[in-house]
Amino acid sequence: MARHSRQMLTRVVRYLVGEAEIRPFLDIGIGLPTMDNTHEAAQRIAPDASLAQAAGTLGLQPSRPVALMLMGILGLVQDYWWNPESCT
Repeated sequence: MARHSRQMLTRVVRYLVGEAEIRPFLDIGIGLPTMDNTHEAAQRIAPDASLAQAAGTLGLQPSRPVALMLMGILGLVQDYWWNPESCT
């Protein structure tokens, strides 16, 4: 599961940096330090990519779109957030 999650993160970041040309990233719920973190994956493609982590002081002053990364917390969101029928 962790390997698949990391591969997904890498594919998403590769698309955002390469195709969408997004450079600033705001990573919320960054998880445990490991290989291929958001900034590592982004900076392999675009060395000028930057990362702000929600755990620290935010220094984003975006003049361009910012990628909001929620990869570390999406698995914790309960199904009823995504299924309107279960909110009754």
